[in-house]
Amino acid sequence: MPPTRTGSHLAVRVRGTVSDGVEPGCRLLTSKGVVYLLIGRQGTLVTGQEVEVEGTLQPDLITTCQQGTPLVVERNLSP
Repeated sequence: MPPTRTGSHLAVRVRGTVSDGVEPGCRLLTSKGVVYLLIGRQGTLVTGQEVEVEGTLQPDLITTCQQGTPLVVERNLSP
């Protein structure tokens, strides 16, 4: 899915590998060298798992994770 703008946020579909963040409870998704902070409807994710998610990038969102671009997950497309 090509990125589309929804208001001030960008809707995306991203496929990458799940990892733990430095802070407890923070989940990251790395895709083509870009790191995203997963927020919202992630489902059950396992470190090292490859997943595909749809959501909106919200780089202005303040988090305690201090890593990655915040990606608010609307749908986890992985089985």
